[in-house]
Parts: sequence; C-alpha cells; structure tokens
Amino acid sequence: MRLQRKRWRIRAFRKRRELTRVANRTAQIKRDDILVFCTQRNERIRLPYFLKYYREMGVGHFFFVDNDSTDGSLDYLAEQPDVSVWSAKASYKRARFGVDWLNWLQMKYAHGHWALTVDPDEFLV
Repeated sequence: MRLQRKRWRIRAFRKRRELTRVANRTAQIKRDDILVFCTQRNERIRLPYFLKYYREMGVGHFFFVDNDSTDGSLDYLAEQPDVSVWSAKASYKRARFGVDWLNWLQMKYAHGHWALTVDPDEFLV
C-alpha cells in the first residue's frame, strides 16, 4: 500500500502540468479553514446552491478544477471571492477521473486543514 500511495503522489505531481491557474485566492486561506476540493464540467446550474450549502456548513475556501466547461461555470467560479479555480483541458479519465489533479492541489494547499473532496451534486449531511 505504501508503494501505491507513492505512485499516486508521483502521478499527481506529473498531472499538475495539465492545470492552468484561472483564479488563485489561496493567500486568503486562514489557519483553521475547512477546504473543499471539486472537479466539475458544465455544472453552472448547481454551483450557486452547492457553494451556499457548504458555506453555511462552515467551509472557508473552495478549490475547483474546471474540465473544459462550455456553460459559463468557469467564469462564475472565477468571480467568487472564496474560490480558487484551475482549468484542465486534458482527459478527465486519464487523470483518474480528476483525482490526480485534486491530489496535487491537496498536496500543495491542504496541509494542516480539514479537506473534503466532493462533486457539485454531492452534499455532506
């Protein structure tokens, strides 16, 4: 299992090159913030409720990887004050369904924080 985790870290390190920063607000993250990590594509209709729900749950910052959306969700996310957004045009499937991208962001930004990985249609109860 230790070897497998090492391989996943290496994959995430390599896949970071597929990410393009759109809005980086990570400097605003406070020491005790809860973080949400999410990949999405064409989820614009769900995003307002998704963000409201998790903000009310106490989430302090959101990390999104947008996989080539065409519905305006990338622009919507980039306008949000507590959201950092990256864009990826590469294959979602080849990135282990986005897990490699999120693992890279978690390795870089989530140390010392509670982190939740969800899809825009998932809600923690």
